Amino acid sequence: MVNGNIPISCLSALCVWAPIANGQAFNLDVGPTDAPLPAIQYGASADQAGIWNRVDGTLRSFLDVNGIAIDFRGAVSSSSSLRSTAVAGLDPGDKELMESYLLGDVLGLTRVSFTGLRPGAYRAFIYAWHAPDSSGGTRSEIELVETSTGFSQVVTTLFGSPWSGQAEGTTYATVNFSVVDSSGLLFFRLKSLGNDEDSPVSVLNGIQIVPIPAPGPAASMPIFSLIAFHRRRGPSHG
Repeated sequence: MVNGNIPISCLSALCVWAPIANGQAFNLDVGPTDAPLPAIQYGASADQAGIWNRVDGTLRSFLDVNGIAIDFRGAVSSSSSLRSTAVAGLDPGDKELMESYLLGDVLGLTRVSFTGLRPGAYRAFIYAWHAPDSSGGTRSEIELVETSTGFSQVVTTLFGSPWSGQAEGTTYATVNFSVVDSSGLLFFRLKSLGNDEDSPVSVLNGIQIVPIPAPGPAASMPIFSLIAFHRRRGPSHG
C-alpha cells in the first residue's frame, strides 16, 4: 500500500498509462491553402476525431486534436505542387481529406517536413490516393524519416480503381516510429516512380499522428475505475 490508500499495483498501472496522457495527436490535411478541411467529427481511418490542420507551403505551428497550440510545426517543400481535384462518390470527411493533395516530382525531392513533436512512440496514418483518371499513376511510395532516431521506412499504397472507401494498402498506409528528441526532423518524402519526365510520381493527401498507445476513454477507464472502486471501498483494516 502507498499512503494507506492506493495499492502499488494501481500506481504501476498509472505509470503504464502515463505515456498515453503525454502523447501528442495531430490530424493534418495536405493541400492548397484555400481547400476545405474535414470537420472535427471526422476521425478518418485512425478513428481520431478532432481539429484538422492545413499543411501547405507556409511554415506554421499546428493545433493538436483538442485544439491546443503545440510547438509542432511544418510545411511542404513546394507549394506549387499542391493540388485539389473533385472526386465523385466521397462521403464528407473523406471528400475534404482525399480531394486535396501534394504531387511529387520525378526527382523525388518533394516532401513534408515537421519538427517539435514530443518524444514518444507514434503511429502515422499516411493517406496517399489519387483518382484513377489522373496522370498521377496507380501507386504512391512515401518514405518516413525521423532523424532523432535515424529511423526510415518506405510505405506503399496501390490504387487505380474508383473510390470505394478507406482501405489500408489502397488509400492509406501505417508505420510506427519513435521520437527521442523534439528538435529532430520528421519528414515524409514522396518518391519518384520512374526516371524520366513522363514518369508517374507519388501523391500525399494527409497524415494522422497517433500516440501509442492511443489516448481515449477505453485506455483510461480500467485504471480510473480501479481507483474509484478502491476509494469507495476504502482501505482495508485487519
